[in-house]
Amino acid sequence: MKINPFENMQDEYSLSEIIELKNNELEIKEKYKNLFGNYIDYDVLLKSINTNIEWHILDIGAYGGDYFCFTEFNDKFYFVDMGYGTCGFCDALLGCGNNLSDLSELRNSIKSDIREFDNLEEFIKWATSRDTIQWWGSSLKEILDYIKTEFRKESK
Repeated sequence: MKINPFENMQDEYSLSEIIELKNNELEIKEKYKNLFGNYIDYDVLLKSINTNIEWHILDIGAYGGDYFCFTEFNDKFYFVDMGYGTCGFCDALLGCGNNLSDLSELRNSIKSDIREFDNLEEFIKWATSRDTIQWWGSSLKEILDYIKTEFRKESK
């Protein structure tokens, strides 16, 4: 596993390019809505790094929870996770409010947390190591079942 493989990647879009302050709220600019959607969320932060990377996001939670994000890119498997909540104290994205600088800092933080694996099996070995990661109230089996379905891979 390698950490921070995307850190040196030039972002495809700066957030100020795709987001504008309108009626005292940050919104996606009209010309980018087909690419990024209508709302600023964690998906926009990931996708703005590189739109050629299709992230699969597993959302486990309700009012608060975790986003587990997976992708295959350049023959490697990538993973990043993010927790979310209902207010700016327990959700980093909500805590950014209308501040583009804070949003850019959050995106850079997410980008630096992306982990690279040589393949899906390496990820599964890492994920199932009890000393490696705690799956915050989430079922590792649910996560692995999702990965096998989304990536149509066989695993142990």
